[in-house]
Amino acid sequence: MKRYLFIILGIAILSALAYTVFSTFFQSKIIILKKDGFVNLNVDIARTDKEKIEGLSNRKYIPENYGMLFIFDKEDYPEMWMRNTLISLDMIFISSNFRIVDIKHAYPCKKDPCEIYKPGMRSKYVLEVNGNLTIKKDINIGDRINIYLT
Repeated sequence: MKRYLFIILGIAILSALAYTVFSTFFQSKIIILKKDGFVNLNVDIARTDKEKIEGLSNRKYIPENYGMLFIFDKEDYPEMWMRNTLISLDMIFISSNFRIVDIKHAYPCKKDPCEIYKPGMRSKYVLEVNGNLTIKKDINIGDRINIYLT
């Protein structure tokens, strides 16, 4: 009986390690092409309505070169909010031709109603990254985005 428990425990540990290693390796990627270089990001995709509603809420920390990409059915003026979000984020609004059309610096919502963040131009994608990453990495309106989905 103990032998089977050790085998099951070993499989569970190996599965957890494999998930940790391979989830990073197989994450979707974004490359932001700037005038003077590029920025690589690992991203998770908010695919379901639930994932789009939750976004990066309830997280105390995200890695610097990490983000979450929201993909909408059509180009429009998506409205984003920071309900239950614990950290500041930059919201990068991206057109259907993969150009950054707006950037908003968003802060945790402290009281209802939460502030709504929406772009000044139509967007099909929204990329959420750490607050002020766009300033730190000199990411600007007009920069191009390459998206590599897994």
